[in-house]
Formats: sequence, structure tokens, C-alpha cells
Amino acid sequence: MPEASPRRIGLLLSGLLLCVVVVMLSVIVALGPSTKGPAKAKATLSVADSDGPRLQSAPQADLGSYRARKAAELAAIGPLDGEPGWARIPLERAMDLMSEQGLRADGTQEDAP
Repeated sequence: MPEASPRRIGLLLSGLLLCVVVVMLSVIVALGPSTKGPAKAKATLSVADSDGPRLQSAPQADLGSYRARKAAELAAIGPLDGEPGWARIPLERAMDLMSEQGLRADGTQEDAP
């Protein structure tokens, strides 16, 4: 097996060093140096936070009130807002009416057995 010349080894090491430098520079450019001051960074953080969802540390109270509102809505009687000619009735009563009249959920008549 022929020996590698010192010139070839030098070229190989130079090429390897050049590749390492190019990769390091690419990483630095991609990540970007932090040139923002604290005030700019804080302003950017607050804008980013306002765009995302707001999370609660203890949502149980809100969940309870939400479920109570929805239960009251299902049990309420009255006109539907923005829907002339339509009214809200309690869910149980609506199911009873549908079964009495033989209606299916899609509004078609059930076939008699």
C-alpha cells in the first residue's frame, strides 16, 4: 500500500477545517446573534404571548360556570336569537316529541313496524 504524501494529508486537513468553519458560521447566522436590548426583547415577548392561547392555572371555577350555563341553555324555553320562527325547548321535551311523532334525528318519518 502506498504511503500518503504530506501534501495530501495537509490538503485533507485543510479541507476538513474549512468545512468545520463553514458549518459553524452557518449555525451562527441561522441562530442569529442576540443584538436586541432588554426592552426590545420584552416587547417582542409580550406581543408573542398575546397571540397565543391564554392558559389558566386553576380553570375549575370557569369550567363549572361554563357547564352550568350550557345545562341552563339545554333546559331553557324561548325564541332563538337571530332565527325567526324557531324556539328553544328543553332537550328532554324535544326527545319526547320526536319519539311521540315517530321522527328520526334527520327529520324523516320512522317506518311503522
